[in-house]
This record gives sequence, structure tokens and C-alpha cells, in this order.
Amino acid sequence: MEVESCDLFVYGNKPKTEKTFVHCQASWSSKLCKQ
Repeated sequence: MEVESCDLFVYGNKPKTEKTFVHCQASWSSKLCKQ
């Protein structure tokens, strides 16, 4: 899982790739990654 990458995105850092961004959106939907 890329929860770390998602956390970095949430804290204001840009995702390394669109794939990471999509993963983050999915994580938010699953409440694995809080905005």
C-alpha cells in the first residue's frame, strides 16, 4: 500500500505520479487516508 505517498499528498506535497493521486483518491474514499 502507498499510504505514505498518500499522507505526503494530504500534507500538501504533489503526488509523484497520477497513479499515486488516483490511489490517494481511492484511499480517501476508503477512509484509509484522511484529508
